[in-house]
Amino acid sequence: MLTKAGREAVLAGYERRMLTRTAGALPDFAGTLRRHVYRQAQRLCAAILGPEPGMWTGLSWR
Repeated sequence: MLTKAGREAVLAGYERRMLTRTAGALPDFAGTLRRHVYRQAQRLCAAILGPEPGMWTGLSWR
């Protein structure tokens, strides 16, 4: 359990990290980590519900 100050520190650190710009996790896709996580969720949804279920390639984070 965190104090209010602890929660604020964790949230601030998380938000700072999610705004980090990166490229290379997805082919031809660059942007913030938040954008990459959102795009990965979209790809997973398409793999589950799309016309060819099971076409999930995943990705790796460094």
